[in-house]
Amino acid sequence: MEVYLLQTIRVATKHITMKKTKKINLYIGLILFVILSNVFVTFYVTFFEGGFSKKYYFITHDSKYLFSISPYKNTDTEYLERKYNNFVKYKPEYKDKELYRTFIKNPLMYWHWYEYIFNKRYRYDYKKQPKNCIKYYEEINRIQKLKKESKNKSLLENN
Repeated sequence: MEVYLLQTIRVATKHITMKKTKKINLYIGLILFVILSNVFVTFYVTFFEGGFSKKYYFITHDSKYLFSISPYKNTDTEYLERKYNNFVKYKPEYKDKELYRTFIKNPLMYWHWYEYIFNKRYRYDYKKQPKNCIKYYEEINRIQKLKKESKNKSLLENN
C-alpha cells in the first residue's frame, strides 16, 4: 500500500512538473514569436517599403514645385501646410491653389488601410509626379538671391 501511494505521489508530481514545463515552453514560444515577428516586420519596413527615411511628396497644381514630408522626422501635414504658406509668400500666384500627393494608395497593402482612412496626408488628391519638378526651397532660395541682388544694385545706384 505504501509503495502504491509513493508511486501515485511520484506520478502526480511528475504530471505537475510536466504541466509547468509545458506552460514555460508555451510562454517562451510566445515571447520568441513576438520578438521574431517584430524583427521580420522591421526588416520588411526598412528594406522593402522605403525604410525609416521614407518621404511623401506633394506637388503644386501645375506640377512645377515639389514639397516633401517624412513621418519619421516628425514632419506631418501641418508642417507641409506651413511650408506651402511660406512658399506662397514668395509666389503669390499659388495662394488659392491646391497641393496634390504623388503617392498612391495600394489596397493590397491592408496593413496601411488605417492610414489611408485616417491620416491627413491621404486626403489630398492624387497626381502623378513629373520628372522636372523643382523643389520649393530651391525656388525660394533663388527668389531670395534675386531680391538681395536687386537691393545691392539699388544701393550701388544710390551711392
